[in-house]
Amino acid sequence: MLTHAYSRRLIAAGSLSLSMLFVAGCNRDPNVRKQKYLESGQRYETAGKLREAGIQFSNALKIDHNYGDAHFELAKVYLQMGSVNAAYSEFLRTVDLSPNNIKARLDLGNLSLVGGRADLAQAQAKAILALQPNNSDAFALLASIAAHNGDRVEAEKQIRQAISLTPNRAVYHSDPAKRPEAEQELNRAITIDGKDVLAHLALAALLEQRSDFDGTQAQLVSAVSVAPKSLEARQALVGFYIRRGNTAAAEQTTRQTTIDFADTEKGAAMLADYYIRTGQLDKAENAYAQLSNDHPKSFQLNYQYARILVLRHKDSKVPAISAILEKLGPNSPQTHIVQSSILVDAGKIDAALDNLKKAVADTPDDAQLHLAYAKVALTKGSTDVAATQFHEAARLNPRSIESQAGLAQIAERGHDTAGLLAAAQAALTLEPNYAPAYMWRASAETTQKQYAQAEVDVQTSLQKQPDNPEAYVELAQIHAAQQQLPQAATFLQKALDLDPGFLPAINDLVRIYMFQKHPEQAVAAIQAQIAKVPSNPLLYVLLTDVLASTRDFQGAAASAQKAYQIDPTNIQALTAYSKSIVQLGHPEQAITLWTDWVAKHPTDDNATSMLGELEDRIGNKPVAMQYYQKSLQINPNQFWALNNLAYLMLEQHQNLDVALSLAQQARTQKPHNASTGDTLAWVYYAKGMYGSSRDLLEDAAKSDPTDAAIQYHLGMAYSKLGDRANAATHLKKALALAQASKDDATAKNAQTAIAQL
Repeated sequence: MLTHAYSRRLIAAGSLSLSMLFVAGCNRDPNVRKQKYLESGQRYETAGKLREAGIQFSNALKIDHNYGDAHFELAKVYLQMGSVNAAYSEFLRTVDLSPNNIKARLDLGNLSLVGGRADLAQAQAKAILALQPNNSDAFALLASIAAHNGDRVEAEKQIRQAISLTPNRAVYHSDPAKRPEAEQELNRAITIDGKDVLAHLALAALLEQRSDFDGTQAQLVSAVSVAPKSLEARQALVGFYIRRGNTAAAEQTTRQTTIDFADTEKGAAMLADYYIRTGQLDKAENAYAQLSNDHPKSFQLNYQYARILVLRHKDSKVPAISAILEKLGPNSPQTHIVQSSILVDAGKIDAALDNLKKAVADTPDDAQLHLAYAKVALTKGSTDVAATQFHEAARLNPRSIESQAGLAQIAERGHDTAGLLAAAQAALTLEPNYAPAYMWRASAETTQKQYAQAEVDVQTSLQKQPDNPEAYVELAQIHAAQQQLPQAATFLQKALDLDPGFLPAINDLVRIYMFQKHPEQAVAAIQAQIAKVPSNPLLYVLLTDVLASTRDFQGAAASAQKAYQIDPTNIQALTAYSKSIVQLGHPEQAITLWTDWVAKHPTDDNATSMLGELEDRIGNKPVAMQYYQKSLQINPNQFWALNNLAYLMLEQHQNLDVALSLAQQARTQKPHNASTGDTLAWVYYAKGMYGSSRDLLEDAAKSDPTDAAIQYHLGMAYSKLGDRANAATHLKKALALAQASKDDATAKNAQTAIAQL
C-alpha cells in the first residue's frame, strides 16, 4: 500500500510538472506573447488610454519587429495622440509588411495628402483600387487629391463615383471641390448622419465664408457635441472664437480641451500654445502648475509645464518636472528635449548635444528631436550640424514651419541671400499668412538692393501681424540702406512705441544718432526707454556704452552699476560693470567680481578668459596665462584664450612654435578678426617672417584703423623690410593713437622705434 500510494504521488507530481512545463512553454512562445501584448494594447486603446496602448504595441514589436498588426495599431495610437510623423512612419511600415491592409493604405494616403505629397497619396489610392476596384473610399481619396491639385472637374468626377458606390456615406457629400451646391450637399450629409463631424466642420467653414457667424458657431458647437473626442472639432471652435475676438470663450474652450485631451500630445499643448501666442506666459505657468498637480501621471501635461518653465527661464523648477518625466517616459523624445534644455540653461551645451545626438540615433523619425538638436547646435555655433538637423526635421515633417524658421536664421547669420529666400518661399507655400516669412524675404531683398519690393513685403507682414516691432526695425533698415536716416528713425520709434524694451530698435536708433554725431540724442532716447522699462538691465548696458564713448566714465560706471544691481546674473551687465570699473582705474575690483562669477559658473570659459585679461592688465602675466590655459581646458576652441595666450607667450619669450600653433588656431576660429590677425602677424614677426607679418597687419589695420598696437606692429614690420617711409608713417600713427588712449607702453615703444629710424 505504501508503495502504491508513493507511486501515485510520483505520477501526480509528474503530471503537475508536465503541465507547468507546458504553460511555461506557451509563455515563452513569441507568437503567443506578442498576441497578448497586441490584445492588451487594443483594450487600452478602447478605454482611451493611448499611452498605455502604445507601450503594449511597442512591447509586441520588441518580440517581432515585423509584426504588421502591431505596427498598424501603433500607427493609429500615434495618430490619435497627435504624433503625425510617428504615425506616418508606422503606416509606411504597415503597408510594407501587410500590403493588403486597405485601412492602413487609406490612412497613409490621407496623411500623405495632408503633408503635401499628393503623389504618394495617389499611389496608395491606386494600390487600393487594384485590390478592391469598387472601394468608394479610394475614389473619395482621389477626389481629395484632385481638389488639392486644383482640378475641380476631376474632383467632381471621383466624388460622384464614390457616392454612386456608397450613396449613404455622409462624408462623401462634404465635397472637397466646393461646388456651388456645397451647402445643400453638406446639409444632406448631416441629415443622413447627424454625427458626421466632418460634415459639420465643412458646413461651418462654408457659412463663415458667407459671414453667417451664428450658423458657423452652431455647426462648430454641434461638431464638438457629436464628436467629443475629436480634437479637430475643438481646434476649429477655438479658431473661430479667436477670429471673432471672443478671447474669453477661446481661452475657456482651449483650457477644457487640454483637460479632456491631456493624454495626447496636441491636446496637452493646446493651452500652452494659446498662451504663448497671446504672450501670457505667466498664466500658462499657473495653469500648467495646476494641471500637472491635478494629473500627476500625465506625461504630456508635465512636459508642457516643463516647456513653459523653460520659456520663462524658471530654471530652478525644471529639474523637478524633468524627474517626473523620466519616471513617466524615460525613453520619450520629449524627456530628452527637456533634459537638454536643463543642460543648456546650465551652460552644458556639449552635454545637451550628446544627449540629443543619442536620442536622435534611438528615435531617428521624430521631427521634434531633430529640431531640438538643431537649435542646441545653433546655440553652440555649429551651423553645419544645425542646418543638417533642420533639413531632416523638414523632411520628416514637410509642414514644419519651425524647421524653415531655423534654416532662415542660419541663412541670416551666414548672409546667405539664396538660402533666406528659399526658406521664405518654403514657409509661404506651407502657410501664405505666415508673417515672419515675408520679413525673411524682405531682408534678402534689402541685401539685393530691391528696396521697393522689400518694403512691400514688410508692409504685407505688418498687415498679418500689425503689432510686430521687428517689422518696423526692418523698415528702418531699408530706409537706412538708402541713407534716409530721418525716416529710419521714425520707424524705429514706432517699434519702441510697440515695445519700449525692444533692444534691436533702440540699438539701431542709437547707432543713427551716434553716426550723426548727436550722442546727447542717443542718451535721451535710451533714458526715455528706461523711464518706460526701468527694470531692463540691458538698456543701462547700452547707456553705459554711449556714455563711455563720450568719455563720461563716471556716468558710465553709475549706469553699469545699476544694470548689475537689477540683475547680477546677467553676463552683459557684469561685463559692462567690470569694464567701467577698469576705466575708472580699479581693475582689482573687476577681478573680484569675475572671481565670484567663476566660482558660481566654473565651466564658463569666457569668464576665465576675462580674468586672464584683467590679470594681464595689472601685470600678473603668469596668472593671466593660467586663466587662459584653464579656459582652453574647458573649451579648446576658445579663440580669445588662444589668441591672448599666444601673445603672452611672445612677451614672455616662451616657445614660439607653441605660440604659432595657438595663434593659428585662433585665426581659424576668427579669420576676419583684427586681433587674431595682429597676434599671428606678431608671431610671424618674431620668427623673422616679415613679409607674411606685414600682409596680415595691413588687413588688420583696415579692419581696425584706430588700434595703436596694430599700427606699431605694422610700422615695425615695414622697418624690418627696409621700407622706412611706411615704417615712419605707421609708427607715428601708433604714437598718436597710444597717447590719445593713454596706452603708455605702446607710446614708449613707438617713440623708441621712431628714434631708431
